[in-house]
Amino acid sequence: MKKIILISGFIFFYFFLYAGGKDITQLPKYVKDEIIVQFKNYDLNILSEYSKKNNENFLTWNEAILFFEKKFNLTKTRKYLDNIPFKCYKIKNSETIEEIIENIKKEEIVDYVEKNYLRYALYTPLAKPNDFHYQAGNMWGYNKVKADLAIVEGILNTARIKQIIVAVLDTGIGCGNNCYHEDLQGITITGKNILNPSIEPYDDGVEIGHGTFVAGIIAANTNNTTGIAGISLCNSTFTAKVVLMPVKVLDSEGSGSDADVYSGIVWAVDNGAKVLNLSFGGENESITLRNAVNYAYSKGVLAVAAAGNSNVNTFYPAAYSNVISVGATDINDKKTYFSNTGKIDVCAPGENIYSTNNKLGCNGYASADGTSFAAPFVSGLAALILLQFDGLSVQQVRNTIEQTADDVEDTGFDKKTGWGRINVYRALKNDFNKISEIKTYNWPNPFSPNKDINTNIEIIINQLSDLTIEIYDAGGDTVWKKQIKSNDLNYGHNTVTWDGKNSSGDYVSNGVYFYVVKGQGIFGKNKIAILY
Repeated sequence: MKKIILISGFIFFYFFLYAGGKDITQLPKYVKDEIIVQFKNYDLNILSEYSKKNNENFLTWNEAILFFEKKFNLTKTRKYLDNIPFKCYKIKNSETIEEIIENIKKEEIVDYVEKNYLRYALYTPLAKPNDFHYQAGNMWGYNKVKADLAIVEGILNTARIKQIIVAVLDTGIGCGNNCYHEDLQGITITGKNILNPSIEPYDDGVEIGHGTFVAGIIAANTNNTTGIAGISLCNSTFTAKVVLMPVKVLDSEGSGSDADVYSGIVWAVDNGAKVLNLSFGGENESITLRNAVNYAYSKGVLAVAAAGNSNVNTFYPAAYSNVISVGATDINDKKTYFSNTGKIDVCAPGENIYSTNNKLGCNGYASADGTSFAAPFVSGLAALILLQFDGLSVQQVRNTIEQTADDVEDTGFDKKTGWGRINVYRALKNDFNKISEIKTYNWPNPFSPNKDINTNIEIIINQLSDLTIEIYDAGGDTVWKKQIKSNDLNYGHNTVTWDGKNSSGDYVSNGVYFYVVKGQGIFGKNKIAILY
C-alpha cells in the first residue's frame, strides 16, 4: 500500500490507500443523463426547412430551439458563461443516451451533439532553497529537474515588473474563508468556481486536496524558509513572478465534465492566463474538449496535461497535438509503472512527490504519486520561460521545454518518456539538444476514421526542408499525399492530420497503411492501422 504523509510543523499524520489509487478506466465515462448540444448559427434556409419538416412556422432561431427542447423532452442544466457556444441538457426520455444522440444528429439546426464526458484527477495518493521541507530532503524531484541549480546561479531575473498567470483547473486552491495555504500566500489571485459561481474556488478535495497539491508544485513561495519550494523559483516579494489562478472544474471527488472543463478553460484564457495546468483526463475524445484546448491555443495560451496513470496509450486532453502531454518518471529517471505511454511529449518526476495540501488548517504538506503531479513541473517551467524571455509563441515555449530536456530511458525521442525529463536549468540557459535524426509516430493507432475524426502524424525534425508525406496501401499504391513548405514547419515537433480518406475523398478500407516522410536530408517512415 502507498503512504500519504501529511505534515504540519512537527506533527505527523499517516493515511493509507491502496497502491493503485483510483483506476479511472473502471469509473463512469460520462454523465449518465446529460448531453452537450451546439446549435448552428442562424440561417434562414435552415429555419425554413426545419419549420417545414416539423409542420411549424418558426419566426426566430430561438423558437426553433425551444421546439427542439420540447420535442426531445430536454431541460437545461446550470447556466454557463455567456460566451459558451453549447448548451448542456438533462435527458428525461426513456430511450438510451445513444438513441437520443443519434436522433438529435438528424436535426437540421444542430451542429453537433455528444455525451458530457467525465475527466478525473490523475493521482495515486501516497544548495539551495531554504524552505523547510526542501532542507529536510523531501523534494527529490526539485533536484532532479535542476531547479535548485537555477536558484544557486541566480538565472531568473526577479527584478523585472512582470507576472505570468498559470491557471490551475482542478478542485480549487486553499481551504475557504480567505485561506490560501501558508506557502501560497501572495501568489494566488482571484479565480472562478465553474461548478458553483456563487462561492470562491477553494479546494474541497476529500483526500490530499488535489488542486492545492498541484498549485504548490508550480508556485509555492520559494526561499522563504517555509514549507516547500515551487518549480517557478518565485516568491511573493518578487516583482517578477509566477502567480496562480484557481479555476474549479473538478468536484471534491476529483471528477468534472467536459462542459465544466470547456467553461473553465475559456474563462481562464479570457482572464489573462498564459499557461493552463490540466492534471485530469479520460479515455474518450470529444468535440467539446478538443474545441476548448483549440481555443486556448488560438489565443496563444499553452495547455499542459497529465498523460494518465493507467499504463495505456492515450488519455484526453493530453493526447491532443496542441497540448503538452506529461508522463511521470521516478527517482532513477525511469518511467513509473503507472504512467501512460504513446502520445508523450516530455516527462517529469511523478512518484513520491511532496507538496502543499488543504488539510491541517490550510498549512499541511503531503506526498503522493501520479502524472497529475508531473504536469505541474512542466507548467511551472513553461511559466518561467515566459517570465524570462519576451515575445515567445506557444510553439517556441514548447520547443524550449522539449529541446532542453534530458534523455532518459531510450536515446532520443521515445513513446515512454517523449523528449525526456525536463531540465529547468538548461531551459533557462537555452541549452538546446542536437536532434540526430527524424522521428515520426502517429496516434490514435489503430485509427477509426468514423470515430476518431483524424489520426495525427507527429514529425520531429532538426532541420527545415520542404517535406512530402505519402501514405501507401499494402499493395504499394499511393492513397494520400501532402506537401509542406519549410516555412510552415517548426524545428522539433510538427503535426500533420489525416482523416482516413484517399485522394478522391473516399474513406479507405480496413488494413495496415504505410507512410513515408521525405525532405532534403530527411527521411522517416511508420505505419497506420485502420480499424472501423
